[in-house]
Amino acid sequence: DIAYFPAWPLSLKAEYARDIAPKVRAIVDGGDLAPLCRSEDPDLYVIAAAAYDYGLPGEGDLAQEDALERARETVRERFGLSQEALSRYTDVLVYFDATDPDAPLWRFVFQPEMDARDALGQTQYDLRYRVEIASPAGDVASAEAFKRQVPVYDLSYLKNLY
Repeated sequence: DIAYFPAWPLSLKAEYARDIAPKVRAIVDGGDLAPLCRSEDPDLYVIAAAAYDYGLPGEGDLAQEDALERARETVRERFGLSQEALSRYTDVLVYFDATDPDAPLWRFVFQPEMDARDALGQTQYDLRYRVEIASPAGDVASAEAFKRQVPVYDLSYLKNLY
């Protein structure tokens, strides 16, 4: 199911980007979204998953573990999240964005575990963090906090998760 795309392994995301995303983008660019519709509306998950060209890290790229640690540091430093609060963000979505092959990015989206609402409080529980780390340099390319949206009917929100 494409709604679970964020949890797919990097290899499947790369296959999707190579084999399916170009077709999806061609349909979107053509303006007739009928081929992407489930019932009456276009499948926003399919469109969001095609927004970037995902790939696999190669030799010389920053290791995923190193990029993830840098992303965690960034969330703590830029958003003032304590180590304890960050430890509740166990649902981490991982991407290797090769849209610009000369400047690939590790992208991480931090989401709190389902039972963290009481520990974090509702306001903090509703926050998600998205951090992009340049590979191989390890520099922070971007970092943002955004609010959880339920239900999801917004393509720009989905692109934040992807």
